[in-house]
Amino acid sequence: MNEEMHHPLLARLLHWSIVVSMLMMLLTGLYIHDPGWMPLFSSIGVVWPLHYIFGIALVTLVFFRIVYSGTSGDIDDLIMKPEHIRDLGPVLKYYLFLHKKEPQQGKYNAGQRMTYSLVWVPLLLVQVVTGIGLYILVGAVVLRVIHYIVTWLFIVTVLMHIYLGAVHGWHVIRSMITGKLSSA
Repeated sequence: MNEEMHHPLLARLLHWSIVVSMLMMLLTGLYIHDPGWMPLFSSIGVVWPLHYIFGIALVTLVFFRIVYSGTSGDIDDLIMKPEHIRDLGPVLKYYLFLHKKEPQQGKYNAGQRMTYSLVWVPLLLVQVVTGIGLYILVGAVVLRVIHYIVTWLFIVTVLMHIYLGAVHGWHVIRSMITGKLSSA
């Protein structure tokens, strides 16, 4: 079994810091939405500042992940480009178990590229805008609904991200911890 460095330490630290920030955003956001349903915190006075702190942390971490990708050279692997659109079909067939062999498309396949650059970044921008809007316009129901729906879109896509990583096996998940990916 041959192992290669697939995820450098800084990429893994950024990844897991983003995971912690998103989890805290989710938990605090669910508490803000309904304290009775999500009684994890002592009071709303504790939760609001935590929500803002982890929101700022999340945006900062994503910014640094994008900068890191640009400086490390893997930005081209992360960005969905027009030429990757044709690669989506084989990826979908593989993940829907219609094709047994995974198409080789580099470090990240077309589905991952699409999720990272065309789904998560725009959703994060919507969350930032609606979150700031809710801070300024406390009673803005439309903003609250949009913010809530986008939260659930994040939840669904993150669960898909975890599932699709698990489809590949423990070695892929382990690579996000150790950095090394076995190629046997």
